[in-house]
Amino acid sequence: MKKAFFILLVSLFSLNTLAQKIIEDVIIRTDSADFSFKNQAFKIRKSNYLYFVLNEVNQEVEVTIKTNPSVKVDNIQLLPTPGYVQLDSLIKTGENTFVVDIKFTSVFDVGFPKLVFKIVTDSLTKTEEAKLYPFIFPILKDLNPQIEIFNGQEVTLPLPIKTPALIKYTGMWYSEGILDYRLVKTLEGPALSIKPNALGLQSLNVGMESFKPFLDEHGSPSTKLFDFRITVRVVRSKFNYLNFTEPTYFFEPQGEKSITVWFDYNPNIKLNKTYRIEDQEGPGGRLIGEIYTRAYVENQNKVIASMRTYALHQVEGGLLYVKEGDRNRFFTNFNILPKPFIEKVSILRQGKDWTGSQIVYPGEEIELKIQGTGLSGSEITFADGKYVAVPDTIRKNNQVRFFSLKIPEDIKERSIPISLNQNTTSFGFLVNEYQRPRSLDFITVNYGEGEHELTGENFYKPSLYNGEIGDVVITAHLDRIDEQLEFYGVQYINVEIRLWDKNNRQIETRTVEDIKLVPDKTSVRHLGYNHNNESSAILRINDFLVNKTYDLRPWSKIEITVEHDKSKYGGNGFKSKAIIYRSDKFSLDIEVSFPAGLFVVPIGSTQEVSSLTGLSIASMANFTFYKKGQIKKEQPIRLGLGFIALNAINSITGSTDDSDIGAVALMSFQPLHSDSKINFPLYAGFGYLFKAENLFLLIGPGIKFTF
Repeated sequence: MKKAFFILLVSLFSLNTLAQKIIEDVIIRTDSADFSFKNQAFKIRKSNYLYFVLNEVNQEVEVTIKTNPSVKVDNIQLLPTPGYVQLDSLIKTGENTFVVDIKFTSVFDVGFPKLVFKIVTDSLTKTEEAKLYPFIFPILKDLNPQIEIFNGQEVTLPLPIKTPALIKYTGMWYSEGILDYRLVKTLEGPALSIKPNALGLQSLNVGMESFKPFLDEHGSPSTKLFDFRITVRVVRSKFNYLNFTEPTYFFEPQGEKSITVWFDYNPNIKLNKTYRIEDQEGPGGRLIGEIYTRAYVENQNKVIASMRTYALHQVEGGLLYVKEGDRNRFFTNFNILPKPFIEKVSILRQGKDWTGSQIVYPGEEIELKIQGTGLSGSEITFADGKYVAVPDTIRKNNQVRFFSLKIPEDIKERSIPISLNQNTTSFGFLVNEYQRPRSLDFITVNYGEGEHELTGENFYKPSLYNGEIGDVVITAHLDRIDEQLEFYGVQYINVEIRLWDKNNRQIETRTVEDIKLVPDKTSVRHLGYNHNNESSAILRINDFLVNKTYDLRPWSKIEITVEHDKSKYGGNGFKSKAIIYRSDKFSLDIEVSFPAGLFVVPIGSTQEVSSLTGLSIASMANFTFYKKGQIKKEQPIRLGLGFIALNAINSITGSTDDSDIGAVALMSFQPLHSDSKINFPLYAGFGYLFKAENLFLLIGPGIKFTF
């Protein structure tokens, strides 16, 4: 009783430890501040995040972990997750304090950064996590407070901002006075695009915001970073400005292919004439391209022309000059960028690192990183737009685009091609079916008492079945393999069957291999799975055994082991075992024993109680009873029916006065914990003596020989 109470207390303590949080606080220490999860948690959608501010993107910090003083923590490990690298070992510096140094690497590119800890105590091992909310403030360096631009000219002014990782770019134009402006993200970083609509002097005030909130000096969430002011003087140009309809054109090497362009009509432009485009006002400039004016479209007030490109150009690199010979006639500005192409596609799954594998699975949500050239303004579609990916409008430039894509659960295609500007590329995703080992809870075993889950409590210990076992049926419930939002795919299992006799000697072993179980029609992926050579969902073990289960003697044992074929799952899989005994309430054996020293009391006779008998011989049909719910545990009492020869040794030596033979019913008390071949049971019973012709009672010891 005390032992059971102690076990109960230990169990309750373990459950309580599992339920409570062992880590009380996580502190990130930078060069300038300490950030505590306990005191500075940032709550988003009912979840707490550890808010901290970095001074630079790749910064080293010290992480301090404080644990519950009431729990004895033997060891803590920091499990690897994306966004940082561990610089040294996690060490214990106090009774409940652990410290480790880490370096953040790409933490602002990780969708859900976190620290995951593996905690080892004297009673359990568990993991806990601290979700991270990193922030970094952009810093604006010296900015020229005044610039001069031409009327009608659009300029892009680079902004000298350090650590601009979290700046918000809306892409929208705003108007203030005679200026239109917007914040844009270029290859070199943040920039301010300005487009004047009149002559004059304009002081422009621009506000910078973050796309994710931070805590201001009052501890309140805010996205407003800072404002900066710049003065713009708009002057009349000494050349005519040609306003092209498109801000960007793609480079065709060596002018091999002409590009059709449109620009606003200017009365000084001549039709059917070729103009040079150079990057400097004076003679000898670098040839950027040529335009040949073809026609004037009167209803749109546009000129249509053919352009050939000879060099790359970006608007922030300066103006372009349209020349007739070496004479400047017009100026303009637009981008000539490399033709868009995709160079690399990577996939990120939650809690894992980026991978270049193009394999995806039905029902999963992934983040895509598409790298290449000229991607910012390009249209990227998946399966010709059949599957819509959500673009990340913040992390976007000419070299990289990010998308979130959900693979439909019921997808029928085996591939999802990626198209760039309506042209199919060599990149795409291969849709594979899941082939993951599922817990064997979808398999049941029926040995005569109905179906029981292989992993259920019925097989936590050996099962007993009283009576003949007609057959053992193993059933795979194919509707339980795939769940509504969780797919496991085809299950490959092996089944091993072993038989033991009642003396625990193994009598047979059989192995059934290469069992292929395919989820049934209740799974939306049913048609997508390979059904070749699939196995039946029902396996009767007598179909494979020489020694049939219905021929097994009482207390024979059947052991069934079901496990995944690990070669199909990269070495992973599950294994479960069921042990079944054919039990019995009692057994009947013929036994010869040698009772001696018996007291024999005649019934209905005036004879006195006889003296102790000599060595007798009893041949009995004995009934042995077994303890309920225990394996082959005998009760100490046996019942027997048979014959007894009293004083049998006397009759052998010639003295027959005390010898007699009778029919008898005996109850014997057997020693249960003796392995000796010779035992001394106690007997009590009654019977009928044929020679004396009377009933009798008897009691006394005996000698039992076991062979």
